[in-house]
Amino acid sequence: MIGGMGWFAFNYGQMTAQRDHLAMQLNQYHQAPAKKVPAKPAAAPLSQEQKLRQKAMEDSIRMAKTAEAVKLAENSDEESATAEKAKQAEAKAKAEAKDKAEEKAASKIASSQYDKDARVRTGAYRIIGVAQTVTVGAGQTLEQISTRYLGSGMECYVEALNGTSTVKAGQKIKIPKLELKKKKK
Repeated sequence: MIGGMGWFAFNYGQMTAQRDHLAMQLNQYHQAPAKKVPAKPAAAPLSQEQKLRQKAMEDSIRMAKTAEAVKLAENSDEESATAEKAKQAEAKAKAEAKDKAEEKAASKIASSQYDKDARVRTGAYRIIGVAQTVTVGAGQTLEQISTRYLGSGMECYVEALNGTSTVKAGQKIKIPKLELKKKKK
């Protein structure tokens, strides 16, 4: 692409210089004082002027066609880039939808796994995953940790997720990600 643009710029520069040179020659021809020359046919200078004009017009047409071809190539590159971006956005949307569906399915499985504990089964929230993992500090209890991260009276969810009601200093404890259960009507 860069090489093509360089080639175009070089050729465009050459044609522009050639056109300018021909235009300069044409201007000089018109501005030059008429020399008194023995009778020559009047058609000769006129045909040279016509040749110069025709050459300048051909160069202009050729340059316009070249510029149009470059624009078409640039537009096709832009269109292909736009199409590629659209494909990427579509693939990303599909991946996000798939992730949401998997997360929802996993939350149902995870929730049913913890429903064995009556406190979780009858509680207002369902466990849908792990929000974070914390390390138990010296003298901390499971109740203190659950109160800090989830609020008062939420230790049953931490116990159900970790499978224990006792903790030791240095132990890693998972803090559950909770979702409010919908009321049945």
